[in-house]
Amino acid sequence: MLIISKNDIFYKEWSSELKKSVISRISPRDIIAHLWDPVKLVNNVTLKRIFDIVEQNVEFWTIVIQEPIREIIKESSVPSSDLDKTRDSMKYLEIGWDVENDNINIHISTYFSGINPDEATPYTLEFTPSNELINFKLKLNPEFIIYDTVEIGRELNLGSRNFFLIDIIKGIFYELETTTKIQSMTDMINMIRNKFEVKNNGYGKKN
Repeated sequence: MLIISKNDIFYKEWSSELKKSVISRISPRDIIAHLWDPVKLVNNVTLKRIFDIVEQNVEFWTIVIQEPIREIIKESSVPSSDLDKTRDSMKYLEIGWDVENDNINIHISTYFSGINPDEATPYTLEFTPSNELINFKLKLNPEFIIYDTVEIGRELNLGSRNFFLIDIIKGIFYELETTTKIQSMTDMINMIRNKFEVKNNGYGKKN
């Protein structure tokens, strides 16, 4: 198991020779040898801590994840304008399991969302620049619920699943975008909206 704290990374493994668990410190550079080891986050780890670790092997992660990781990390150091007030009540970031049941197979993937425990709906982070998220604490939620697709809302099963290092890095960088891409997507949405306007309970195309 990998144990990631604010300042250190530890690797915990069972020693058959000593008949006990042994904990050793490893460097961020060497962490890629543990892609498929479960991870525990301790002592208020923030998104910045994960970025700092990933940056030590940014070329490797870019190849594995196939996302513009270097650009996203670089943009996270730019001072935030704090213009977006929709996430003012967000308390922390969470990686969890998104479970889909199609009555034949169970599909499990990660989600990466902003959380306020007092609100039922998580905050989507898709259009959020990394510099607005960098100092939020990051938590792992291993628990998930499988719902019935026939009787909507009925819980079929409760489960729990560890996060491997690869799950965490993928979950974060699959969700985040560069500010250039965010602006491009925003411009496209605004362009589509500007082509249509609401007229008399319907939609009319602008000339």
